[in-house]
Amino acid sequence: MADIVSEARAQVLAEYPNISGTGGELYPPVRAEACWRDFWHFLGCITYGIAGNTAEFTSDEGLHNMNLLYFVERASSAFFKRVQCVSFDR
Repeated sequence: MADIVSEARAQVLAEYPNISGTGGELYPPVRAEACWRDFWHFLGCITYGIAGNTAEFTSDEGLHNMNLLYFVERASSAFFKRVQCVSFDR
């Protein structure tokens, strides 16, 4: 699972090279570190959804609040794109 998080982080930084620089959405560094740590929480939510055989493991309210926290969805979109290949059909 560490590979998924590492690859998502690398993809975010490649797609948005200035995101963690001065003035970027993930600046200052403490904000970036919180984002990378949150990737692990997102992975946990996805894992619970898979284990529970449900695609509805997030709520609109939760996603809205995450967007408010980061002001943009793009910081986590690469992570969700990385795991969207997982099927909930068994």
